[in-house]
Amino acid sequence: MDRLNEIQLNILSLAKKFIQRQSIVLDAMRELRPDLVMRYYDKIGTPVQWAELRSKNAGIAQSGHWGKNSEWEYLLHGPGCRLTNVETSEVIEWDVGDLKKFNVDWFISYLQSLFKQEIDNDLLSIRSFLSTTKQVEEMTDDELADQHYEWKKQLEPVLEQLCELGFLSKGSSFTYNLVD
Repeated sequence: MDRLNEIQLNILSLAKKFIQRQSIVLDAMRELRPDLVMRYYDKIGTPVQWAELRSKNAGIAQSGHWGKNSEWEYLLHGPGCRLTNVETSEVIEWDVGDLKKFNVDWFISYLQSLFKQEIDNDLLSIRSFLSTTKQVEEMTDDELADQHYEWKKQLEPVLEQLCELGFLSKGSSFTYNLVD
């Protein structure tokens, strides 16, 4: 870890936090779409069992509230789900599969959702690294969305450096995997 510069260390730390938080989405998917979890994650069951389980859950709405206290808004999409915390606005999104894999666009959305909360040193460092003409906490959701592409252009080279250093590996054109 001593071979990482500050921004690489901060991004790696936040990527690890994001990956850990994805397990919350797995919990939601186990309840909302157990057929997908069984098929792609647990790798148990048969196509007939998955279809039966899917038909039992056909009444599950594509969006709604989930959690012990309905603290998350969910949006089911394809093989995944996006959760948004109703109190903090934290956004976590994940597609069923490897919990050590993350989508860079969803990682940026996660960071953006954290920027308006009480932030730690990793976030402070990344927030100052990302160039903006306006303070993040003053931005509207639309302004944050407009920054997404610019921030992606700034973060991806660091993610690629983390791959070269062996901390991450490249998945598809938009995913990275945490290396053990």
